[in-house]
Parts: sequence; structure tokens; C-alpha cells
Amino acid sequence: MKTIIAVTDACIFIDLFDLGLMESFFDLNFEIHTTAAVIFELYMEQQQVLKSFQSLQKLMIHNLKEQDYLEIYTEGYPKSLSETDKSVLHLANKINACVLSSDKTLRNCAKNKEIEYHGMIWIFDKFVETSTLTPAEAKSKLNELVASNFIFYNNQNCQIKYGEKVIDITVKKIDKADKINEDISKAYLNKYSQEYNLEYAKGISQKEYFDFTIEFIGS
Repeated sequence: MKTIIAVTDACIFIDLFDLGLMESFFDLNFEIHTTAAVIFELYMEQQQVLKSFQSLQKLMIHNLKEQDYLEIYTEGYPKSLSETDKSVLHLANKINACVLSSDKTLRNCAKNKEIEYHGMIWIFDKFVETSTLTPAEAKSKLNELVASNFIFYNNQNCQIKYGEKVIDITVKKIDKADKINEDISKAYLNKYSQEYNLEYAKGISQKEYFDFTIEFIGS
């Protein structure tokens, strides 16, 4: 399997840390890079965990040099992009890597610059595809992410990627008593009927998970 080269931003590291999935992430067939600016945005405990993977040569932390900052300055990034996010995009472009981020502004800029980008859902797909997590484990962790992550519940300016198409969306939590939950469960079971997906599909279709259902509404 081809190694995926990726530059990861702070929000992805934070989610992985909070979900207890750092080790699983670094077990994937990824070559993970980030910048010192990203590391400085994290809490000390999170930094220490990442530096342990750096010591194992599973994470490359880049200190940008003067020439890099000159190139960033002349690149004409939007003012809405933080200096840290600029460093992520600059590094991804420099080493021909994809970007891992849940940040809308960063993802939009990556799209405009034709840099491949992905988020947490894509990482979960990789966990299951590579058997790094079992479907049951992925189901449990994904529920934690959806239940706790403000990107899914409170952010009114999100995006999802469908094939090559990026769609602007707003997020609405569906009442657990709404009948649409049963229809969603049936559709999910019909779509993911393959043997290797069945345990995951059956688990997440139970009524106990109706309280985690969210609706993506195209803007």
C-alpha cells in the first residue's frame, strides 16, 4: 500500500488526543508532518505525546526558515488564515503532501491552491479500511466525536466533500423521537450490507444512537 504523505493541523491532533486515538493514527501507513507553529498551539500534555512519536521517527516537525516565511508572505494568503494555518499549507505544497484539517478556512484555501485535503471522517475510514480499528471500535469513537465536537454541533459554516465536489452545509441535530431516524437506519443497513461492514452498520442503527443523529443541510 502506498504511503500517504500528510501535513496535520492542530485541530486534528486535538481530536485524536481527546479520543485516545493518537497511537492508532500513527499506526496508519502515513508519513506525518507538521510545523513547529502547530505544536505551539497545543497543550503541554498534547505536545509531549506528539514528541514521543517524533522520537520514534513517526512524526516530522518542521521549523520553517526565513526563506519559507518570505515565500508565505509573497503567496498572498487570505487575511482570515492564521499564521499557523499558512505554515501548514506552505509545508504541504513544499513536500507535495495532503492536508489533514477540519478547519473550513484552511480547507477552502487548500482547495483553491489545488492541495488535496481530508478531515476526521476520512481518517476514520482509513482506521476501518486498514483494520487499525475494528468496526465496533470505530463506531464507539465516532459517536464520541459527534457527541462532543463543536464542529458537528455548533458550527454553522461546515463543509463536506462528496467525491471531488465540496458542499457548504449547516448542521442540525435531529430529535431522537423523530421517525426519520428509523428511515436513516434502514438506508444505512441497505447501503452497508457487506459482511465486513455489517457489525458496524447494525450497531450504529440501534435506537440508543438516535440521539446522535445530525442533518447536513446544503447552503
